[in-house]
Amino acid sequence: MQRLKKTFATLHANYARKRSLFVARVNDKGKRGRLSFYRHGRQVIQELDELMKEITSALDQRKKVFRDPEKRKAVKVKIKRAKILYKDLVYTTRSHWLLWVEVIGGALLFAFFLRAFCFGVYHSPSGSMEPTVLVGDHLVVNKILYHLKKPKPGDVVLFDSLGTEYDSSSKFKYFWQKHIGVSIPFLNLKEGASNFVRRIVAIPNDVIEGKVEDGKPVLYRNGQKINEYYVNTYPLLAMHKKIGFFESERVGLFHIPDFLKSKYKLVLYSYDPNKDFYDQPFYKIDCRNVLRVPGSVDIQCSVPCTPSVNDQGKVIDTFGPYKIPAGKYWVMGDNRKNSVDSRVWHFVDRKFIRGKVRFIIWSVDTEEEYWMFECVKHPLRFFNKLVRWNRFFKKIK
Repeated sequence: MQRLKKTFATLHANYARKRSLFVARVNDKGKRGRLSFYRHGRQVIQELDELMKEITSALDQRKKVFRDPEKRKAVKVKIKRAKILYKDLVYTTRSHWLLWVEVIGGALLFAFFLRAFCFGVYHSPSGSMEPTVLVGDHLVVNKILYHLKKPKPGDVVLFDSLGTEYDSSSKFKYFWQKHIGVSIPFLNLKEGASNFVRRIVAIPNDVIEGKVEDGKPVLYRNGQKINEYYVNTYPLLAMHKKIGFFESERVGLFHIPDFLKSKYKLVLYSYDPNKDFYDQPFYKIDCRNVLRVPGSVDIQCSVPCTPSVNDQGKVIDTFGPYKIPAGKYWVMGDNRKNSVDSRVWHFVDRKFIRGKVRFIIWSVDTEEEYWMFECVKHPLRFFNKLVRWNRFFKKIK
């Protein structure tokens, strides 16, 4: 009974303190012509006033209430009803700005939950998965799937950079870095990991081996040669692409951030030699940006399906045989001539894999860090030529 009385005392004090505010806001809604809110508010206040008097009177006779189970039950029902009415009054009389804060905040929290734990949209900044995934594709990643089943060979997956060290000093900092990833130095919150997209070639307990046969790289899994239909067979064209806005370091008193500075970027794009530059299937190519062989008019172009070498001149397509340990995976890019993958890293730990790439939701042909920069610089060209309408909602196989 003492607990019941304490609960009601708190409710009664809160209502008494805010009653005048409730009445003023209900009357204000009536003056603004919102009659349904006005009538409802007045009805709730009237019922709540009556309940407060009845409960106060009953609790003043606590000996009779305590001895009679029916009266005690009736008091509990009335207090429960009073709580409901009080919450209703708080909800219906809150200000418009608070309503918008709740709606927008709720939407943002829901969107964050979906992105962090269910589905995420990620931008592809490199051509390591051409022609399956192009630079500027925005990918939908299913993060639920691998909680229900294990990754399998052929899956295109998104995973965190293998060099990522998560802040394990607290659960909150670990959660922030892994799922939010925005750096806030003064709160000692670290930036999240960069992401990679590659295709799983071998899973735990598989034996993987890379060879060069007849001048072409091939893979063997568990002694069987893999038919890799997805590997890029197009040559790679070397180009310079200009990105950014500002040529100078400063504009007046303001320092220009690096991502806004104008610069040239060396890129390697999949190129169909049977088609003209202006009619390419993957990227819009400006012939003025194509790099030529020094002292010649020939374009700089790599030959597809040939062995790749590292900085030391070693062929990286020859490796193994390796048995994949438990909890590890062997991943490779479809664009073998322009991909850093397990040929360099070796194994990828399961904990780094975020999910399976399901489809391309939309795509823009740009090297800019933020696609909207391209829209600002070339609004007409952006919609007519740079947006790849034919790749919207394209399924990843």
